[in-house]
Amino acid sequence: SVRFYTELLGMNLISRTDYPEGKFTLAFLSYGKTKDDPCIELTYNYGKDSYVMGDAFGHIALATEDIYATCERLKEKG
Repeated sequence: SVRFYTELLGMNLISRTDYPEGKFTLAFLSYGKTKDDPCIELTYNYGKDSYVMGDAFGHIALATEDIYATCERLKEKG
């Protein structure tokens, strides 16, 4: 997921912290440079190798000048 948001959507990885005692990792991504900017928080839970589509997820919204060109660019990059 981090690769998708950074390499394909152009976001910055603000921080990534492992919490081995809690068995999870948190990553914060933003178009800004710090956690003071609007961020997306991604959680990786250790030992969980599959998720139900949409499990514990609402939605995010991002704006683009041309959704068709954006989708084509993402599709080309796999």
